[in-house]
Amino acid sequence: MARAGRYDLYLEGSARNRLSLSVDGVETGSARMQRNQARQFLDLDRATLGAGPHVARLTQAGQTLAPGSGGPPYPIGPLVLSPAAADDPPLLQAPASRAERLCGKRLDWIEALR
Repeated sequence: MARAGRYDLYLEGSARNRLSLSVDGVETGSARMQRNQARQFLDLDRATLGAGPHVARLTQAGQTLAPGSGGPPYPIGPLVLSPAAADDPPLLQAPASRAERLCGKRLDWIEALR
């Protein structure tokens, strides 16, 4: 990773049986029984990673007696690590006299908090 930070982890493909991802030996996410169309991604989770190289490992569980678990594994990849967006957008505050500062438009509604 060029920069340390939080990253969303995505894997292109589908998962019939449990498919787990570990980064540097720590399980960071998994998927099971998710069938996607072509070129869609599984959302595996979010991880905090330091700068520098990391080792990612995918592990595919074997078949079980559960319905739908049989058959060959689906093709998968690539694995994508995307910088995570902020969980909450920043809160902008302005006095009522400066309400236009919030978005530069005339507003129909503003919530006032005490």
